[in-house]
Formats: sequence, structure tokens, C-alpha cells
Amino acid sequence: MSKYPLSDKFISWASGLSALCTEVRSTHGSMAELVQEDEWDGDKTALVLNLLRGLKVSVARMEKELRSHVESIG
Repeated sequence: MSKYPLSDKFISWASGLSALCTEVRSTHGSMAELVQEDEWDGDKTALVLNLLRGLKVSVARMEKELRSHVESIG
């Protein structure tokens, strides 16, 4: 077990999200193209958009808080 499970968990989550973003761009070109794929459930598009909106706000807040912390110790 890791000595730092919280940072490991966060890094794993952020790495997975980053990999998904790269996969969308490299495999499909864009989200607009991804949602046109046969394997995409169109009924879930609005839910995904809402999740991304919330995620955008949360990530912006976390980035601001972390940047402030790093700058205060740097």
C-alpha cells in the first residue's frame, strides 16, 4: 500500500481523464464526432454535458486552490 494514497488516487483520476481526452481527439477527432458513433448512447449526451460542466467548475476551483498553495510555499 502506498504511503500517499490521496495523491495517488488523484493522480490516477487525472491521468485517466487526460488519457480519455487524448483518445477522443486521436480516435474520433472531437466530441462532436464521438457522439455520432454507433457505440454512443445519444440519450446520455445531455447527462455527459452536465457532468462536464460540473467537472469544469470543480477542476477550475481545485486548480486555483492548489496554485495558491504552491505559490504560498514556493
